[in-house]
Amino acid sequence: MPLDLSERSAGLRAGIAAALARPVLLYPGALDSVRAASTFMVRAEAGESASRSPAPFTREGDVAVVRVEGPLAQRAWSCMGMFGGDGYDAIESRVRGALADASTKAVVLRLDSPGGEVAGCFEAVRAIRAASAAAGKPLVAYVDEMAASAAYALACACDTIVCPDTGLVGSIGVIMQLPDESAAMAAEGLAVSIITSGAAKADGHPALPLSTEARARFQAEVDHLAQIFAGEVAAGRPIDAAEALALDARVFHGSLAKAAGLVDAVGPFALAVSTARALADRRSPRTNTGARRGASTPRKPMNEELLAAIAAVTGETEPTKQAAAVSALHAKLSTTETKLSAAEKA
Repeated sequence: MPLDLSERSAGLRAGIAAALARPVLLYPGALDSVRAASTFMVRAEAGESASRSPAPFTREGDVAVVRVEGPLAQRAWSCMGMFGGDGYDAIESRVRGALADASTKAVVLRLDSPGGEVAGCFEAVRAIRAASAAAGKPLVAYVDEMAASAAYALACACDTIVCPDTGLVGSIGVIMQLPDESAAMAAEGLAVSIITSGAAKADGHPALPLSTEARARFQAEVDHLAQIFAGEVAAGRPIDAAEALALDARVFHGSLAKAAGLVDAVGPFALAVSTARALADRRSPRTNTGARRGASTPRKPMNEELLAAIAAVTGETEPTKQAAAVSALHAKLSTTETKLSAAEKA
């Protein structure tokens, strides 16, 4: 039986306020709209039937499309999963399902999200990136029309990012929103006594002004998480962590995002699909060639020390020429051994 939304609004407001008082990977422009989502509920709580739940993924021929929309949470059932939002656990599950589908040759992650919680985000990014590599199927992100903060982190799990000219990406940073209600309470004649067992236990409590020491502690926490975020961007993009942080959490549209190295191409959704298909086609010939050879174990590349030794002997540095030179040396040695053996017998 569906729950009465009005009965839950106060609790939901408190839950969202508590979530926003922690570090979040969220585009600042979305803070107020997420906070205002006090009458929205998780689908399961609202009594939505399974038949009305969104499909795990849709298809564009042999390309699977996984949609990600709204604020993001660690788990799909949590309060940040409201307002049309999503959970990192559910996103990872849908991507894995799309990759595992035998008729899928590539996956497009279609993103329209301002970001969300820190918790679970980077684990999901790494898991999605690893799942794509294990499946041998490319991932392409499409910005439809926002992939900010945590949503941009998810995009960085993909091989390529396509953005329309009006699409918005970036906000590579962490934000906290700590309300200070102490002045309002004093004006109303209210006083709250806070008793703690440690100097930092009441950091950020709304009944207390934020001290200089508490602010420094929160700043250190935010900076630490931002470093992790920048590392994940660097793992998926042609910019390093320092360059990602140097963007100062700004957001960029279309061609400006491409110039900043945050996306690879500017164009419509159809471009993302065709790019995903092209990446898959580029990978398949190598796989098919190996299958035609029937090799049970692929040849491992020679280590650096051996390559250096071969270069010193043959004077060749290009691997193909080195292999030919080694074969020629081997033939000469075999001929010499034959001649020596014949001389010994004579």
